[in-house]
Amino acid sequence: MLTAYCYRVYPTNVQQRTLRRQFGSVRFVYNYFLALQQQRYEDKKKHLSFFDMCRELVELKRSDDYSWLYLTNAQSLYEGLKNLDAAYQNFFQKRAGHPRFKSRRNGHQTMAYTQGSFLAGNHLHLPKLGRVKIRLSRSFRGRIKTVTLKKTPTHKYFVSI
Repeated sequence: MLTAYCYRVYPTNVQQRTLRRQFGSVRFVYNYFLALQQQRYEDKKKHLSFFDMCRELVELKRSDDYSWLYLTNAQSLYEGLKNLDAAYQNFFQKRAGHPRFKSRRNGHQTMAYTQGSFLAGNHLHLPKLGRVKIRLSRSFRGRIKTVTLKKTPTHKYFVSI
């Protein structure tokens, strides 16, 4: 059985700047591929699958204009694409409306880490971010599968493990 726990984390000022950049990168990838999907729809072309978008993301990162995407954890970018694909699947099956662009002005920002995260004492290690102080309000037992980092409109950070 999978169980999720939510904890508050306290990133340093340098880590907060890094997180802002990473949240922006994930949001950019989501919006870029949403615009691409909409353009393909207008041109009457086939919808891109998740795997097609992943291949396209690799090519995008290799271009000189978007090389800054390498500063963000690749799995987090793929999770953004997975969220977009899930939004389109829900749209096609008439469970939700058409996916919308994500705004930087929206106070809620999230990103997921699927690999390389571990707890060490009262710190959580996250890829391309380092050790982040965490307040373990309850004991954690088990393996970490996915860490979802959230920023609230009040600029507080939480992780779901």
